[in-house]
Amino acid sequence: MPRIVDFHPSVLIAYSEKNGKLITSVYDGGYPQEPFRFSANLIGGNPNKNDTSPLSVLEREIEEEVNPWASLTEDVIDRKDWANREDILFIKTALLTNVEEYADFYFHGLSFKKGKVTEYDAIFSAFFVNISEDVIDCLEKNLRECKKIVTEGLIGTFKLDILEKRGEYGTAHGTASILNHRFDAHIPHPEGVRAEILKTPVRGSFKDYLSDSELCYKPTWLRE
Repeated sequence: MPRIVDFHPSVLIAYSEKNGKLITSVYDGGYPQEPFRFSANLIGGNPNKNDTSPLSVLEREIEEEVNPWASLTEDVIDRKDWANREDILFIKTALLTNVEEYADFYFHGLSFKKGKVTEYDAIFSAFFVNISEDVIDCLEKNLRECKKIVTEGLIGTFKLDILEKRGEYGTAHGTASILNHRFDAHIPHPEGVRAEILKTPVRGSFKDYLSDSELCYKPTWLRE
């Protein structure tokens, strides 16, 4: 039987090997899935109909989320609550430079919408980038000063041991499973969540996934 694929997000393990800190997205208090509010989540997102590959999804998501000039007017960005242009570009460039493929994971997760718990199956295409200490320092300086960096939700830095202590909803979706595999960590996740690393590497095109007879994609626009 082919594996059902309800979603196919691309995510980034942004990790500083020097100081052992991760840069992640953080859902804010308005996130519709209440258990995951203020949970850490790997940077990335789902494809749209113009994306051609998992890598193109990741690049577009970073360009959109760490680029307020794409969606906000200059007068809004120039307000004191935003980080300065140089710092935002410094962080964004670091997230996009020397990105490496890590692995594809077949993931069984839980969704919490409108008070209902539903299950879903997805492929998470994970990528890795080594972040310098200077980037971590720049981001944390702006966070201490309560400056905005991203256009959607929040952003933060975490050490693995902190994520291990945050509880089963301290991270969202596939984050715990992917980080546990990459770092041999023990980050908790809700009961019933599971992930399997696929034998095939991250592929260069969504066409390569769609032509795989072992996969059955539900999003119809991916097949157009």
